[in-house]
Amino acid sequence: MKFNATHDSANGASAHVNGHASIHLGFAEDQYARWPAPVCIIADGPYGVDGFPGDAHSPIALAAWYKPHIAAWSSAATPQTTLWFWNTEAGWATVHAALLAHGWEYRCCNIWDKGLGMLRATPIRALCASTRW
Repeated sequence: MKFNATHDSANGASAHVNGHASIHLGFAEDQYARWPAPVCIIADGPYGVDGFPGDAHSPIALAAWYKPHIAAWSSAATPQTTLWFWNTEAGWATVHAALLAHGWEYRCCNIWDKGLGMLRATPIRALCASTRW
């Protein structure tokens, strides 16, 4: 699949587009207003498990971190929009009330068994959470 690069010099944003999909480089909150109404939103972190540089050390602050994103998703969503909120069980529990407050409806939980490969990762700081909501 080949992507054609575009660049908006007014705000420094760039995208790679192939006609069916696009990859936008930059902070999501700087892109929301330019995107069409979403059919599917996939939110993949932060998780609040210190799992990558910049991730919070605990899920306590996740609701505040996600609040402006949830507001933007909610204002752009249509009845057709699906939100895949990937997180740990503690992250979901912390953010769930904010999702409900913006009208999102909980449908189901999907458990991702990452297998033993995650335990072989280096460095191992802690056992990985294997539940994703």
